[in-house]
Amino acid sequence: MSHFSNNKITTLQAYILYLAVAGSMLSFISVHLLLNMSKRDAFASSVIGSLLFLIYSFWLFRLLKSQRSGRSFIMDLEQSLGRLIVKGIKIWIAIFLLIEMFLINYHETTLVKSMVISYTPEWAIALPFLFTCAYLAVKGIKPIAIFASILFPAIIVFYLLQSLFTAKIAHYSLLLPLFSEGIFSILEGAALIFSNMAHLFILMLITNHTQGSFRWKPFGAIILLTIFSVINATVSLITTFGAFEASQQRFPIYSLWRLVRISSYVEHMDFLILFQNLSSTIVTIALDLFLVSNILEFKNLYKKIVVIIVTIFLIATVMIHLNDQDIILVTKRYFFPFSALSILCWTALAQFAVSKRGGIRRSSKMQ
Repeated sequence: MSHFSNNKITTLQAYILYLAVAGSMLSFISVHLLLNMSKRDAFASSVIGSLLFLIYSFWLFRLLKSQRSGRSFIMDLEQSLGRLIVKGIKIWIAIFLLIEMFLINYHETTLVKSMVISYTPEWAIALPFLFTCAYLAVKGIKPIAIFASILFPAIIVFYLLQSLFTAKIAHYSLLLPLFSEGIFSILEGAALIFSNMAHLFILMLITNHTQGSFRWKPFGAIILLTIFSVINATVSLITTFGAFEASQQRFPIYSLWRLVRISSYVEHMDFLILFQNLSSTIVTIALDLFLVSNILEFKNLYKKIVVIIVTIFLIATVMIHLNDQDIILVTKRYFFPFSALSILCWTALAQFAVSKRGGIRRSSKMQ
């Protein structure tokens, strides 16, 4: 584990960790599935999904403000529901994190192998960055947050660079006509986008590792940045490739980077998205590894063993030649609905813990 005098992270670092998680899911999986589900109406889906996320973020912010310093909602649940029931909730969260790690690792390896180094074995691609993830997870959440904070400014700059230099080739008439695919596909896409953005709940899992209080202005800025990123990515893809062609791209954001051209001497900038994706992937998997080993409350030695076992499992899964279309179908039909329902249930449980704690306080005062 890390040897900092203060192992807690700041609220700003917590926000950066969330952005890394949401960004990795968006660039690898969500946008591809959204364009397949909603086609041209992906724009409408992203707007509706963002509005749902905005409502959810108000709810979550109230819970974050009411959370006691140095405690997570799981600790409060143990007081009201008992250790046995909460142990089942911890296993539920750990399973969710394991599935998320598998998907992100699989898609990262698939991207690098299919787009960059086709003849390199999958294990050779996954091993270096998974080793980095495991090392950071063992060291603790503060090194993960510092790693993310160092890389995050560059990620933002590169994202703005891509938006700027692809805007001049965008044809916004391709967004029309709106609502051409039917209401069901729009709502299905909106639910997908909400599920991706609702990873904001990860802040509730790390409140016991966070110092300082969550304030509305920086929290609101992060929410607006997330919404802008999702809508802008969707609009950029549709207006650049067209709805049909964008939906056929396996990694559409990577393909968008290939169009970035600063001058006749500076082009083929798609290597920058590898930096973006690898950075967010390392942060996300490292954070998930850390959370799995901590949520299940292993002792320090066993935490390291759990991290090593999960890392070996992730390396082994990329060596199994899985059907890519099957993975995408399972992700669409099962993971994202499971993700959305799980996060809403955990948020409701956090609300219950806060309400229960308030009731206990009132009764103790009356006595």
